[in-house]
Amino acid sequence: MGKNRKEWCDFHKAVGHSTEECWTLGAQLEGLVQQGRLGQYVVRTGRERTRARAGASGREERNRDNIDRSRSPWPAMAGYRGTISTISRGEELCVEQDIQKKYEAAGDEPMVISMVVEDFKIERVLIDQGSSANILYGSTYRRMGLSRLKETPGCLYGFSGVRVPIKGTVELDTIFGEGDNAKMIQVLYTVIEAEASYNIIMGRPALNRLKAIVSTYHLCMKYPTSEGVGAVWANSGMAKRSAINTLSLELDPRCRDERERPHPVEKLKEIQVGLLENQKTKIGTIMIEEQETELIRCLQRNCDVFAWAPEDMPGIDPNFMNHRLSMADGARPVMQKKQKQGEEKRRAIQEETSKLLKAGFIREVRYLEWLANVVMVRKANGKWRMCTDYTDLNKVCPKDPYPLPNIDRLVDSVSRYEFLSFMDAYSGYNQIKMHLDDEEKTAFITNGGAFCYKVMPFGLKNAGATYQRLMDKIFKDIIGRDIEVYVDDMVAKSEGGESHCETLGRVFEVLRRHQLRLNREKCSFGVQVGRFLGFILTERGIEANPDKCRAVISMRSPQNVKEVQLLMGRVTALSRFISKASEIATLVLNTLKKERNFAWTPECEEAFLRMKAMLTTPPILVRPELSQPLYMYMSVTEIAISSVLIQEKEKEQYPVYFISKTLQGPKKRYQKIERGALALVVASRWLRPYFQSFSIIVRTDLPIQQVLRKPDLVGRMVAWSIQLSEFDISFERRGQIRAQALVDFITELTTEHEQIEGE
Repeated sequence: MGKNRKEWCDFHKAVGHSTEECWTLGAQLEGLVQQGRLGQYVVRTGRERTRARAGASGREERNRDNIDRSRSPWPAMAGYRGTISTISRGEELCVEQDIQKKYEAAGDEPMVISMVVEDFKIERVLIDQGSSANILYGSTYRRMGLSRLKETPGCLYGFSGVRVPIKGTVELDTIFGEGDNAKMIQVLYTVIEAEASYNIIMGRPALNRLKAIVSTYHLCMKYPTSEGVGAVWANSGMAKRSAINTLSLELDPRCRDERERPHPVEKLKEIQVGLLENQKTKIGTIMIEEQETELIRCLQRNCDVFAWAPEDMPGIDPNFMNHRLSMADGARPVMQKKQKQGEEKRRAIQEETSKLLKAGFIREVRYLEWLANVVMVRKANGKWRMCTDYTDLNKVCPKDPYPLPNIDRLVDSVSRYEFLSFMDAYSGYNQIKMHLDDEEKTAFITNGGAFCYKVMPFGLKNAGATYQRLMDKIFKDIIGRDIEVYVDDMVAKSEGGESHCETLGRVFEVLRRHQLRLNREKCSFGVQVGRFLGFILTERGIEANPDKCRAVISMRSPQNVKEVQLLMGRVTALSRFISKASEIATLVLNTLKKERNFAWTPECEEAFLRMKAMLTTPPILVRPELSQPLYMYMSVTEIAISSVLIQEKEKEQYPVYFISKTLQGPKKRYQKIERGALALVVASRWLRPYFQSFSIIVRTDLPIQQVLRKPDLVGRMVAWSIQLSEFDISFERRGQIRAQALVDFITELTTEHEQIEGE
C-alpha cells in the first residue's frame, strides 16, 4: 500500500497521513503529558495528580524509550492504513522498571497467585489466558462447603481432546489483591472433577471482567481499581512448586498399557469410610436409601482393606507369592550406558526416586551386573511417568505361559447383574515382592545413583502373568460366584442390593487375609452400569461403548491409507456388535492393495454408510442362560462367512455374539456348501466356550448336516466332521426372524440361487 497523497502531516511536513493520525506525534505528546509539561491543557482529578507526581520519575525513562522507537520514518508503517493513538486519560497499566529488573530472570514458571473467594483464602490459583472458562476443581469446592452448585450439562475439552464432564456452575464473590490493590468481582466458575496441581484456573472470562493485563514474563497482573491501578504479583516459590507438581509422577511407576480401565458410567458420590478427612471412597447413586445405608456400613466396617498411603501397604507375604526372574542358561548381563536427560525430566526423576525410596519400594545398590535406564513417558494429562527400560533383561527371560482369562467369558459373567463394584489395588504390582536373589537384576541408573526394586515393577516381561496367578490363587474359592478378575481389574457382582454387601464382605475377607490393599480413588461400589474391558455392562446385557461408536460415526470417508487403517482399528474393537463385519472390512481393505493409486470406491462408501447406520443403534447382547439352547444363523458369500448366536426367550430372539471372517486364497474357491461348513467350524473355534456349554441348533437352508454325515467324505470335510463331533450340534431349517437386530444380518442370505443342487 503506497502513501495517501491527499493527507498532510504538519509534524512530518510530508504527505501520507494526517496530523491527527500521526503515531509519532501522539507518542511525543503522551511523553510531555506524563512529564507534566502540558499540565495546563490536561484536566486531572486530585488522586490522579498525586499518582502522576509519584510515578513521573519511573515513567520518564520508559517514555523516552517510546519516543526513541517512534523516530522511524512513516513509510515503515506503509503496510497499514494507519494507527490511531490517544493520549492516556488514566493510569498506565505497566510494569515499573525497578520491579521489572527484579523479575527479568523469573524463568518460565506459571502465573500462580493467591486470592479470596467467598471469605476463603485460596492458594495455587493459575492465571491462564488460554482458558475459555474459569475452572474450580471439585476437591476445592467441597472443602469450601458450598451448596449452591447449579447443574449444567456438557463437557470441557483440553487441547489434546481429553473430555472432562462439567459437574455444574456457581457464581462467587472473588477478591484479587490486598489492601489498596484489592478489587472484588463476581466470577462464574465451572466445577469439574479432575486431578490438578491447582485449586482454581482463572480463565479469560474473569480476566476480561477484571480488565486485567497479565505479564507472564514478569509474573505480574495489573488492573484498574477505584483508587487507581491494582497489582498482583505471582508467588514465585509457589509457582515453581506447582510446576513440579504438574510434572509429578504416580507412586506406582509402572508404564501401564493403555487398555481401558473398568469404571462406572452412572454418577457417583463420595462417602466417609474412615475417621480421617481423606479416608473416603465412591458409591453409586441409583440405590434406594436402605441399600445405600447398608453399603456405607459395610465399607466403614472394612475400611482397613484400603491403603490411604504407601505405609498402609504391608504387601503380599513373599512366602505365598513373589516374582522370580527365570533366565535362559548362558544369559550375559547387560549394563546400559546412562542416557542424558533434560532438566525437566531430571527433576521429575529425582522426585519420583525420592517417593519410591520413602515408600520402601527401591533401595540403593552398588557393583551391579544388570543396569537399565529410566524412560520418561508423557501421560495424556501432561504429567510424567517414570518407566524402566528392561528390554535387555526381558530378552533373556522365557515367556511365562500362564493364561489370561478369556475376555468374552469375563464380560458374559459380569453382565446382567443388578449391582457391581469396581475395585483396583493400590499400586497393585508393587504389593508383590521381588525374590531376594532377583532384586539387583532390576537395577536402574539415575543422576542420584543406582537403585533396584524390592517390589515387582511394571515393565518386566512376566509381571502380568505373576499378578494374574496371584489373583487366581487368592480368589480361587469365589471367582465366578462373587468376583471376576482380569489381571489387576476386579469386579464384584450380585443379583440384588441386599446380597451385594454379603458379596463384598467375602471379597474383603480375602483381601484382608492376604494383605492386599485397595486404592480408594479408583474404587466404586454399588453401581448398576459400568464399563469393563471395553464394554458397557448393564442389567439389560452387554452394550457397545458409545464413545467408540461415535468415533466411527463421526469419521469422514477415508481419504488415504492411514485413515483406512484407523477406521479398521476402530471397527475391530466393535466387531462383536457388527453384523457381517468382515464383508464390510473386505471391501474397505481392498483399498490398501493400491497404496499408490488410492481410490475410495462407491462400494466402499456404501459399506461404510451401512456400518455407520448399524452403530447408531447397536444391538444389546445378552448373557445366555445355561438352561436354554443357542441358535446359530450363518451368512455365506464369495468373500466372507458370518455367523450370529442368539437365544430365544418368551418368543423373542436376543443376539449373543456376531462373528465374521474374510475368505482368502483357496477358500474363495470353495463351493457354497463348503463355505457353510467352514462357517460352522470357524464359529466353533472362535466361540468354543459357548459350544462346550450349550446345545447349538444351526438354522440354515444349506444341507450341511447331510453332507457332514456322508460316509464317503474325504479331505477337509472329514476333518471338519471330526472336529464338530465333540459338540452337541443339531440342524433346523431357517424359519421366521423375529429380532430386529438380526434383520440386516439375514436379508443378504437370500440369493437368486437359494437351493443347492443335490439337496
